Amino acid sequence: MTKAFTQADEALHITLPGFALELCAIPAGLLRCGSESGRDDERPVRDISIDAFRLGRTQVTNAQYDRFVEATAHETAPFRAEPAFSAPD
Repeated sequence: MTKAFTQADEALHITLPGFALELCAIPAGLLRCGSESGRDDERPVRDISIDAFRLGRTQVTNAQYDRFVEATAHETAPFRAEPAFSAPD
């Protein structure tokens, strides 16, 4: 489902068993990226149109992610069991 929203939209609160998540509205706009003096793959400077989206106010912890997977039966990310992605909780 796609929903258009404006900068005035309030935060969206999602509650799943064991944790809550707050998503903030990020308005659509232009992102200027690139560099005239950077590497070849950074040129040219250009404007990219970004659709509005929502972003978590805080990072999701590994424990929260694990509860999400358990609550939704979502497929676990293939790298989740790798030590570099397992700690800290």
